[in-house]
Amino acid sequence: MKKLFTLLTALFLVQLSFAQMFLNEDFSSSTFPPNGFTIDGLPNQWSRSSTATAGGEAPEAKFTYTSANTTSRLISPSIDLTGNDEVTLNFRHFYDWYANGVSIGVATRIDGGEWEVAWQSTPTGNVGPVLQTVELSDVGQDNFQFSIFLSGNLYNMDYWFIDDIKLFVRQELDAGLQSLDLPSYFTGEQEISGKVMNEGINQINSFDINWTLDGGDVNTTSFTGLSLNTNQSYNFTADQTLVADPGSHEFKIWVSNVNEDFDQNPENDTINRTIGVATQTVQRRPLFEEFTSSTCAPCASFNNSVFNPFIEQNGDDIALIKYQMSWPGSGDPYYTAEGGVRRTFYGVNAVPQLFVEGTNVATSAGAVNNAFNNGMANPAFMTIEAIQVIEGDVISVEAQFLPFVDLFDVTVHMAVIEKVTTGNVASNGETEFHHVMMKMLPDASGTTIDLTAGETTTLSTVMICLLLC
Repeated sequence: MKKLFTLLTALFLVQLSFAQMFLNEDFSSSTFPPNGFTIDGLPNQWSRSSTATAGGEAPEAKFTYTSANTTSRLISPSIDLTGNDEVTLNFRHFYDWYANGVSIGVATRIDGGEWEVAWQSTPTGNVGPVLQTVELSDVGQDNFQFSIFLSGNLYNMDYWFIDDIKLFVRQELDAGLQSLDLPSYFTGEQEISGKVMNEGINQINSFDINWTLDGGDVNTTSFTGLSLNTNQSYNFTADQTLVADPGSHEFKIWVSNVNEDFDQNPENDTINRTIGVATQTVQRRPLFEEFTSSTCAPCASFNNSVFNPFIEQNGDDIALIKYQMSWPGSGDPYYTAEGGVRRTFYGVNAVPQLFVEGTNVATSAGAVNNAFNNGMANPAFMTIEAIQVIEGDVISVEAQFLPFVDLFDVTVHMAVIEKVTTGNVASNGETEFHHVMMKMLPDASGTTIDLTAGETTTLSTVMICLLLC
């Protein structure tokens, strides 16, 4: 009996063994490239971008086009794969196509040797957002590396966004909870939905989705009659909806009972999220941030043909800040180091670029209007009132925040803008410029504060000499 118990215990532990994860990079660290990664070729074109274009969560890696015909690689750390001849590489990506002539791919090498292509594609249009899977074989050695690369005329593309790079060994039975479609802040009844992917080898025919609020009762919905092969996904909606009192709550959701058995990789089963239920909402005023330059001809074309007419029609309903950049050529005379900080935050390597509510938006009339409509359709959970007093060369600013939901570690940015200026006229044909950022208060890093629902918070008055702007 004792031997039988030991055998059953051993089988149980094997069944519950974790998938072997060799690398899991989501670019959340402020360091770029991430620790252990290197870049070969055009390192300045790679950046950490506060966007989620690849289909994951912000931030992500981003490569920006340049006038060069060459190869550029984002190279992994050295990894010991001894005893693992077959591994899987997954990453999310979105390729923003401009013209043909660029190949994207994955290559591998051992002990710093020659690169061998494991996957390659030559896009003839936009690609993604998609989860790319590359199965690697004959790699069971130490000092293994892979690279994610672009090759060709790199002016013939716009951007390549990459996120959630994973190198792992597949388990037989592995359902991964890929995403949760639940707002961080909301009011009223909310549907619980998301995506589960088969990250294992065996077909998945059924699973349960479970969720709790603040550690309370477990709500379970069973999904059966499925036929999910490796890398196939299923968009689920739970039977129960979420109704919660105003305030902050801890929400947990997980997948279980896969094929009425134990999932062999618990590491990707669960998503935990802090959510806030607001007492009320107000109309949102979407924030538009444009990176531009008076020496940039495409900037003039975008402003004159798309953006200026849009502002003429919708300017009273948005907040607008323009950061003049230090390129191309000699750059804009109104470039400031604080504008450079904002450029780094968003991973901007070319102009014009437009961000609406922190999301990169294509410089087309349709994309700009869609971003505006989406912003207006989403509620806001705070009112902001600002008072400024200008006396001579000194400006005093006081801002009051009344939130309808608890907000922690939020960053407040204040920008002094010049509504109309002609002092930075240069070479692109534009003769006047609107909403140009001249100074950020107290600086481009902003001020971090906590806000409590229903309580007004006032930021201390900031005074600067306008001559320094």
